[in-house]
Amino acid sequence: MPFHIGDYFWVQTRLEPVEHLWILVTDPNPINNSAIWVNVTTARLGSDRTKVLNPGDHPAIRHESVIFYSGAKLVDLTKLESLIQAGVARKTANCSRSLLAEIQAGLLNSKFTSKRIQNSFKAEKAAGRT
Repeated sequence: MPFHIGDYFWVQTRLEPVEHLWILVTDPNPINNSAIWVNVTTARLGSDRTKVLNPGDHPAIRHESVIFYSGAKLVDLTKLESLIQAGVARKTANCSRSLLAEIQAGLLNSKFTSKRIQNSFKAEKAAGRT
């Protein structure tokens, strides 16, 4: 399955009791077959409010949600493909370019994004994969 920047995925890991929405914020890196993705979660008291999502931003968003920048990570796309084949993950609608740009800006602006992910994102941007 080809992966692209802005792809949305529902994923339920062994650590999560329910599926969460994840968004690829970079195109795949052909060297290590990875991409950076971020998680969407319900807004709560104390949540990082760098990027707030509301109903209408994605068909699955029914209440105020936020991008969980502290949980941003590199995803191994070979493993993601395996999760999809196993039925643990599924691809859904794509992110609009304007929303994607806001989410990407938040990745660099949030004080909760790890330096490792910010540096990886800057490298991907320099390589033209954003």
